Amino acid sequence: NQHPVSLVSDGLNGAFLLWQDYRDYATNSWDVYATRFTREGEVGSTTTVVVPPPVVPGRLAMSAPRPNPASAFSSFDLTLPTAAHARVEVLDLAGRLLVVLHDGDLAAGTYLVSWDGRDQDRRRMPPGIYLVRARTASATAARRVVRMP
Repeated sequence: NQHPVSLVSDGLNGAFLLWQDYRDYATNSWDVYATRFTREGEVGSTTTVVVPPPVVPGRLAMSAPRPNPASAFSSFDLTLPTAAHARVEVLDLAGRLLVVLHDGDLAAGTYLVSWDGRDQDRRRMPPGIYLVRARTASATAARRVVRMP
């Protein structure tokens, strides 16, 4: 699981390629990596960038979807203050369930969740407003996602 990839100038006619990589499932740890490329196309070694763990809020939280509106994928951060069984689903405005993005146990922490704009049968959803809802036994969080053509 590698998310999001960024390309940033190094100010010396080269660039850094940066990405997050979710390799440590046991500790729910996202690592950030960087690789430098020169103007001549030479690739440097990959370096792990140390990022302090995020502060976990005292309640279930969901960030605003990004991008929003979206024509393809839309992603958001889901943060659980404690370990819990969580269900993340996408509904239309009539409340009909379109797809379940996650249904299972999660440790406390922040998770990147993405929706590709498709329903459970892999059909692309038409442009419109959709609801992404996360639920645990004790809390619910929801955000609207606008789908564009």
